[in-house]
Amino acid sequence: MPYQRKKPTKEQLRSLLNLYRRSNNGRSSFLAFRRSAKFAFFDDALMVQWCNMWIGIERDGYTHS
Repeated sequence: MPYQRKKPTKEQLRSLLNLYRRSNNGRSSFLAFRRSAKFAFFDDALMVQWCNMWIGIERDGYTHS
C-alpha cells in the first residue's frame, strides 16, 4: 500500500492560525509557520515548535504542550 500523506483538519488549521497570531516566532508568513508543523509519527497530532516548546494539536483542535 502506498504511503498516504496526512492532511490537517480544519480545526487543526484554526488552532495553528491562533498560535501564529499570538506569536509568529519570527516567521514572515503563516504559510512558513504552517510548513514548519509536522505530524507526530505515532499519532494524528500536528506538532509545531512555538515559543521554545513543542505544541501538539489534536484532530479536534485541542492544543497541548
